[in-house]
Amino acid sequence: MYNYGMPAALKARFDQVIRVNKTFIFDLDRGDFPLQPILSGKAMLLIVSCGEFGFHFGGLR
Repeated sequence: MYNYGMPAALKARFDQVIRVNKTFIFDLDRGDFPLQPILSGKAMLLIVSCGEFGFHFGGLR
């Protein structure tokens, strides 16, 4: 059985980067929006990957 999810090392890296009072503020007194990002206005890098083959239009299904 193969696990096609995110590797545990990458999950651990996100846990080290995404932190309360470092990258966002959590305050229940804010009502409907308890999360407030601290890093607003910063550039974000989004890394996306897909499988080895067949994940494009006309590819194998």
